[in-house]
Amino acid sequence: MFIRPVIALLVIFIFPTVANAINVGSVTTFIPSDKDLVGKEIKNESPMGRMIGVKVERIDTPLSSGVVIPFGKEDELLLSPSQLMMPGNTKNIIKFWYQGKRDAKERYYRITFTDEPISDAQTKNEKKYAEAQARAIISTILVVQPREKSIDFGVVSDGVINKGNASLRGTAIGECLHDKKECREIFYVLPGRTYHLKQVNLRSKGAHLSLWDNERFIPVN
Repeated sequence: MFIRPVIALLVIFIFPTVANAINVGSVTTFIPSDKDLVGKEIKNESPMGRMIGVKVERIDTPLSSGVVIPFGKEDELLLSPSQLMMPGNTKNIIKFWYQGKRDAKERYYRITFTDEPISDAQTKNEKKYAEAQARAIISTILVVQPREKSIDFGVVSDGVINKGNASLRGTAIGECLHDKKECREIFYVLPGRTYHLKQVNLRSKGAHLSLWDNERFIPVN
């Protein structure tokens, strides 16, 4: 995947009740080339109410080296809601609308979720017990495919060359590079780049490679 979820826990008083961060689903979300809207489900899997804030930044690459760059225009990517209160054990949908240029360029955004508990002091035998207070920051990636999409690729002895302008997702299964066991590797290859497999020996007997354009399977000869 492009990145792993980044979860920063800032603080905390340790008490018997511990607050859990929300579940924001997959690390990478796509807006396909033929759509302008995507919904991302988030879940509060703890019994405690949570206050969720959502922020979007445009980045130059979805890799860990990605840096923030300016939006093409102010309303390039809209979201709703940007803040919501979630009671315990509930779920909700955050919607993202792309309103930027309709060209042949793929665009990347960092979606940052700030998750804070809603404090509720409890009284028991006339004594107040504070619940654990934790603030979590979770980052995921949103990929907006080119409106003018071109899929083209090549397979080399140890990986895949992406000759098109949209990211491809791949799965390789086969003998491990460093031993005789079977390995499975899931990866993304960005436009104009080559992904070299790090775990699977693509040249081994019975090795298999699959590619997807978002959720559409791409036959590999």
